[in-house]
Amino acid sequence: MAPACPQLSGYRPGPHGHREWIGLVDSYVRSLVGDELCAVAPPQMDLGGRMVDDWLLAGDLAGAVEAFAPSAQRFAAAAEAAVDRWGERGWFAPEHHDLLQHHSLAEAGAAHLGSDASGRLIESFASRILRRGANDVIAALHRKIWLPLFWPSTAAAAFSGAPYVRPERPFATVRERGMSGLVDELVARVGAASTVEVRHVGNLVGLESDGPLTTCAFSDGTVIRSARPVLGVGARELFAAVGIELDLDPAHSSLGWVELPDGASAPDVWWVAAEDRPVFRASTSRPADSPPVVCCELAWWVDDSELGTEAAAAIADAGIVSDVGDLQVLGSARSRSFPLPSVSNRARFQLARAAFDAASPICTVVGSASEFGADTFNEQVVQGLAAAAAVVGDAAAARAASSSVVAAS
Repeated sequence: MAPACPQLSGYRPGPHGHREWIGLVDSYVRSLVGDELCAVAPPQMDLGGRMVDDWLLAGDLAGAVEAFAPSAQRFAAAAEAAVDRWGERGWFAPEHHDLLQHHSLAEAGAAHLGSDASGRLIESFASRILRRGANDVIAALHRKIWLPLFWPSTAAAAFSGAPYVRPERPFATVRERGMSGLVDELVARVGAASTVEVRHVGNLVGLESDGPLTTCAFSDGTVIRSARPVLGVGARELFAAVGIELDLDPAHSSLGWVELPDGASAPDVWWVAAEDRPVFRASTSRPADSPPVVCCELAWWVDDSELGTEAAAAIADAGIVSDVGDLQVLGSARSRSFPLPSVSNRARFQLARAAFDAASPICTVVGSASEFGADTFNEQVVQGLAAAAAVVGDAAAARAASSSVVAAS
């Protein structure tokens, strides 16, 4: 039986703050989409046309051991040395935890695995996702670019052939609609409540508290006054509403969409090994009335004009089709993406958040403005539920206080 979730009042935003409430996240998502939730097959890793188990999203080194079998004993020895220096858990141990907050993923990877194994397992992907690779990622935020950081003892056992704890990480999506289906269902649920009015307004441009009420002004001219509103807008927009500029260095995403021919199949999600390969990850969607479409994520250094061509070539190289000519490139795009999970960006965020708090708006903040790196889906679900619980609790307290006053009078 799964342990009961603690009270939501104990939640504190953070990149892994949701962990104690993961059962609550699961049940909440299922309550929104029910039977539409479907399993995603375990991710795969393409080793030059040969697929093995993924070790990045799965967090399981089985695929890596097979991929780097000639180097396995050397990797095991380096991890054993890390155990001797840092202990079984490495920098995840409580006594070393500050190291995760103040050092890069590149440094943490080298400390846990040795520079050779870290370069093959982590940096070969990070170097395609970001210009400066794992050097631009705070070790504690390694999952912000989807990469794992293994305990030294786990790597030592796995690469030496000894038993180790293999995690179970099921993946799921919403059939046909994807993540947008969750948003649709949430808005529908909220709008169906008799006490709720859903309005569609512009961006938040002004925020000011006067006594117990807070005034929210929006770009379309809408003005709403509320007692402690819950604000779930982006950090940059929220801070700007009180006159604070937040400028964070961004990562950029490069994408190419390719339609497969009828009858062709591809893994739900797969990674592409080797740091010189243009595509580092791909995922497959399967519309009900058309052939599968593969979305390829490409390295930052691929030229805009080559995104579609390189995406198609990667699909052919993976052995999904025998002839690249059987593929149809549907389109490509490069755009500003998430803020770099870097030390400098975190420092800028913390300064802006402190200035926002000093402005003293009476509100509850959820989403990316709550804490740097605390903007994953799981975090936002728990933040929303915690905010809702607090609102309900405040309302109940207000009713109780009102009843007390009436009784006393």
